[in-house]
Amino acid sequence: MYGFETLTPRQKRILQLLAYGKKVNEIAQLTYIAPATVRTHIDAINDKLGSSSKIQAMLIYWCNNIEELKNINIEEII
Repeated sequence: MYGFETLTPRQKRILQLLAYGKKVNEIAQLTYIAPATVRTHIDAINDKLGSSSKIQAMLIYWCNNIEELKNINIEEII
């Protein structure tokens, strides 16, 4: 299952924020960590998931959280 279960809670949260379209600097502000730390987490996420990009990691996120995808209120994202 792509190693999704091996992600730490912090990595899952960062991946979730990426999947919802947040940028690195926005994620840093929301999680109270430095942008460089966010990038480090993204690298670790890609390693654990075997993904080669943030986009691929986001697709893996949505495949593992399909119920959440069904319940998205697009107006909350925009």
